[in-house]
Parts: sequence; structure tokens; C-alpha cells
Amino acid sequence: MAKLYTTIWLAPFRVSVTRLLPRGPIAVGAAMALAAAQIRLLSGSDLLAALDAVVRWGVGAWVVATLVAASWSAIRGGPPSRPTGDTRLAMRVLLITCVLLIAALLRAPHRLVVNLLGFALLGAPLVWLVRRRAGERAAAWAAIAFGVLVFTPTHLDVRAAPQRAEFDAESGFRWAVGWPDGEWVLSHQMVLARPLGNAALSLYVQRAGFYSGAAAVEVTLNGERVGTLQNREQDWLAVALPVRLTAGQTALLFELREDRLDPLLRLVAQRWSGGATAGAAASRYFDGTSWHGGTLNAATGRPEGGMYVLQLRGDLWR
Repeated sequence: MAKLYTTIWLAPFRVSVTRLLPRGPIAVGAAMALAAAQIRLLSGSDLLAALDAVVRWGVGAWVVATLVAASWSAIRGGPPSRPTGDTRLAMRVLLITCVLLIAALLRAPHRLVVNLLGFALLGAPLVWLVRRRAGERAAAWAAIAFGVLVFTPTHLDVRAAPQRAEFDAESGFRWAVGWPDGEWVLSHQMVLARPLGNAALSLYVQRAGFYSGAAAVEVTLNGERVGTLQNREQDWLAVALPVRLTAGQTALLFELREDRLDPLLRLVAQRWSGGATAGAAASRYFDGTSWHGGTLNAATGRPEGGMYVLQLRGDLWR
């Protein structure tokens, strides 16, 4: 087995540079594919993972070996390979690759322009140089390998996903608010254009990030306790509202209190009014002594004009 692997690996280097295309790179790709498959299987991967490694590493090694062999052949020069009957085969391969790129990136014109420009600036000189120094056959294989190299990652996006930031202490648009001590109350009033009907509703409040502590938020509506906010969606808390307290109402005054002091439990506030009829005057906070309009940034300790992120939704959880 070791002798077989040695023979496969050394095959590309036991022939002339001109003859490396395409036999040598194929041998390199096959050897790399076999090695990748064995490594995956020995590491406990299933058959599909091994086949995936064969395709990825085999094609990748073939592309790299072909481009290296073509470049070296162009640099070193030598007798061109036998005519293929079409002296423009390599350029036709480049044209076909351009068409595939256009079809793949038609809905992303900015990426299309960048990809086509890079492909033309690199592909055309490569094919011209290899054809001039090593012949049409070598140029055609170089064009095929370069086309595979360019087209394969067309839809690949390896950029890091942007961090999910719903609030920022330094932001003038969204920030976190909380309860500095047990006497604090966060208040929000909703003024409606027409009376509410008899449909079941829930109050949704956006939480500032993940929280796993024991504290909870108690909610009162128009002075009457309605319950405790519960986890509903990601970073959202909700409580069902009694129909008897909402039916026929045009003004809803919510007060939020923490049942036990925990500065890690915070909500989100924002500058934008979110379409609230009362606008920025909808939210207030009580600091144990007096009421203040707006909100208090929990991280900076500064008052911020704005409102808490509260929403009234049709209740789907009953």
C-alpha cells in the first residue's frame, strides 16, 4: 500500500512538464481524494462525509496541481502539445465560465461585476501565456482548472455573521433599562385611536439579552395586577391581559415592577416612538421619590428621552 501511494504521489514528477497536463494533476487529485477519504473513515466519519472529502480535496488538489503545472510549463517553455483542431479552445472555456458566472450572480450585480472583472484580469493573461509557451492543450486545461476554481465558491460567503445587537449603552437609538432598587417602577401608557374589542390580547416586552436569573417582572394594568411576564419568543417576555380590563378601553397604563432586585434583568428602550400615539411621553419611571419622563440608561446612569419597547398583540398562547 505504501508503495502504491508513493507511486501515485510521485507520478506527476516523473514525466515532463508538458505532459503533466492533464495526467499529472489527475494523479495528484486522486491521491489527495484517497488520502482524505481514509482520514475521514479512520476518524469515525460516515460514508457521506468521506465522499464529501473525496470531492472537496480531490477537485481542489487537481485544480491547484493543474494551475501550478500550467504556470511552470509557461515559465519554462518547451515544445507545444499536439494541435487540438481548435486553436481557440481555451478562450471558449473562459467564455463558458463567464456565462456560468453571469447566470449564478445575475441577482447580485455588485458581486457579478467584481467576479467577472477578477476572472478576466487573471484568466485571459493566464491562458494567453500558457498557450504561447506550452500550447493550446495546456492552455485549455489551465482554463478549465481556473474556471472550476472561480465558479466553485461563487455562492460561498465566509464573512463572520454580524453580532446580534438589540441595544448598546453608547447608542442614541436603543439602550437597556432596569430597576436600580426595589422602589423603582417603569410605566408606559398606550393611547388608542379607537376602543379595543373583546379579542384576547397579550403585552409583549423586549428583554435586553439573555437572562437566567430568578427575578421576574410583575405587570399591572390601569392599577390592577395582571400577572408576571413569561418567556415567549427570543428576548421577548409576555403576559396575557384579562379581556375585562381591555375591552372598550382607549387608554392602557402599564406599570412594570421587579419582584426581587437583580440588575442583570433589563429591558430595551428606544428613541423611536414606534408609532405610539403618546409619542416619547408614553414612558416614565419612578425612582422611589418622584416620577420622571423618559427612561434611564442602566449602563451609563443617564436619563434618556425615549420609550420602553412594549407591544400589544393578539394572544396566541391561551
